[in-house]
Amino acid sequence: MGYMIILMSERVVELLEEVWASIGSFCSTLTAEQWALPTDCPGWSVKDNLAHIIGTERMLLGEASPELVGDPPSYVHNDIGRFNQAWVDSRRGVSPEELLEEFQEVTARRLLQLSSFSPEHFNQVGPSPVGEVSYREFMNVRVFDCWVHEQDMRRAVGEPGDLTGPVAELAFWRAASAMPYVVGKRVKAPDGSVILFDINGPLVQAFLVRQEQGRAHLVPNRSDVRENGTGDASTPRGSSSLGNSSPMDTNDDGEGGSSTTASSSTSGGEVVMPGSASEPYTPRASLTMGSEVFCMLSCGRISADQALRDGLLQLGGDLFLANAVANLMNIMI
Repeated sequence: MGYMIILMSERVVELLEEVWASIGSFCSTLTAEQWALPTDCPGWSVKDNLAHIIGTERMLLGEASPELVGDPPSYVHNDIGRFNQAWVDSRRGVSPEELLEEFQEVTARRLLQLSSFSPEHFNQVGPSPVGEVSYREFMNVRVFDCWVHEQDMRRAVGEPGDLTGPVAELAFWRAASAMPYVVGKRVKAPDGSVILFDINGPLVQAFLVRQEQGRAHLVPNRSDVRENGTGDASTPRGSSSLGNSSPMDTNDDGEGGSSTTASSSTSGGEVVMPGSASEPYTPRASLTMGSEVFCMLSCGRISADQALRDGLLQLGGDLFLANAVANLMNIMI
């Protein structure tokens, strides 16, 4: 992508540079027809997704945002949606080549800006899409958002990529860190319930969410989850930071309901989390899927019913509980 080498002390800035370079490299190969393809974001083409990323970064550079002209489309539900749509609309008349050049220029300026910030600046607390958090945490959200939209564009074109590595791991664990909110606040799982999220690739992960005294939490030390008496459930896990455990949004508008298409498989034996208490946990319900499908469900890019129909998601144990979790996983604004 042609970024200059900048000395950076903040890991999140390196991750932003990495995801922006991946987006720029991918977009540089697109044809005119591919730029116009629709994505999983309602009403947005591949080109619109890039325009959205540009708009947010221009805002963070201190530039004024355009006004939304006319009534917002039906898929816009809140102020953030109106803000995003205004930037997208403002770039509809720009050619893909000009838009990609703008993306490269804006992100290069952002890297220079970010590299000039002191650690104290990254520690400052201020507004963000996930509430009042440090600027460092806000930039972690930016890594997540840029990666999600890169995946939107890649799925539309049929060219998968950037599904492993530090950026993908950060995105995965940001979504995973919101699952206690889903299980505890949205689903309101019965006390003592343990939900196993068994992720089978390309990121191979597994984690548990346990509901105790009306509150759900991730079971400590998620690494090396193994089923008691059956050997390792999967390959060793990484140690990516979970970041903020708050959800990605503040609304509770997921759709519940019961599905009759769930797999009849069960989660098997007890699950031991080494390094925590020696007490094993027996999952009451399990959800098995790939890491890309997990992120698609968490970001509202696919419904649980569609994932089940397409064989991308398998539910086990208490199927009613597992299905409720799957239907309420969307934590995006």
